[in-house]
Amino acid sequence: MDAQALMAARQEALAGAVDLAPALSELRRAADKALQVGPFSVVNKTGTPPDGDRRQYMSLGSYWWPNPDTSGGLPYVRRDGQRNPEGNGTYYDDLTLSRMVNAVDTLALAYYLTGTQTYADHAARLVQAWFLDESTRMNPNMRYAQIIPGRPQERGGGIIDSRGFMRVVDAVGLLTGSPSWTAGDQEALQAWFGQLLSWLRESPQGQMESRATNNHGSWYDAQVVCYALFTGQGDIAAQMVAKSTKARIASQVAPDGRQPEE
Repeated sequence: MDAQALMAARQEALAGAVDLAPALSELRRAADKALQVGPFSVVNKTGTPPDGDRRQYMSLGSYWWPNPDTSGGLPYVRRDGQRNPEGNGTYYDDLTLSRMVNAVDTLALAYYLTGTQTYADHAARLVQAWFLDESTRMNPNMRYAQIIPGRPQERGGGIIDSRGFMRVVDAVGLLTGSPSWTAGDQEALQAWFGQLLSWLRESPQGQMESRATNNHGSWYDAQVVCYALFTGQGDIAAQMVAKSTKARIASQVAPDGRQPEE
């Protein structure tokens, strides 16, 4: 988000700018709906992660389907470009993650532009439930993201699921100054993202994803840079941009605009 544009929009909104009224009215409607949802948590899924820890995030590989040639459907087989709707139910976490991110994003923006405290209250409550509360918090890793039934090998592709967390980082910035979001909350969330950042950089799965040559690699870089900046590790962000991201973009986009890796 562009900080200068946001500050200008808030000043105009609070001053009653007529040209912003339709957009603000729509934002309020969306935020009022978001007040009715959640809290969200990985512990509420009906499925159980392979290690038995319900605080582990778990999702299904997007393009993997039951095997038609086996009685139990295992191991799943790939149908590129065809999303398996199994992943959209309550057995996995990715739909819940998406709903949490959308709600937090909407509520935080509505609070920032209108000053309505109830929006900040609920946004903070949603963030606390997903990331901070001991009984409901997600473990800071993506170990079981986009798993494939019947294929237990570790893979890095599921790390793309956590790209939505970058929107949470932005949203939390908009809550700054609200009594709903304390310095303790901020410190705890930075610690959580610091652990996720370490896992992304050091785990075998994170290193696999860092070597991806398509959009997965780009989203990996984006997350590392975002979480490094959020946790005060600007040197890591700068190194990533200088050593990896520029070269990655150059290799992914051809001179004529084609993206051959996609």
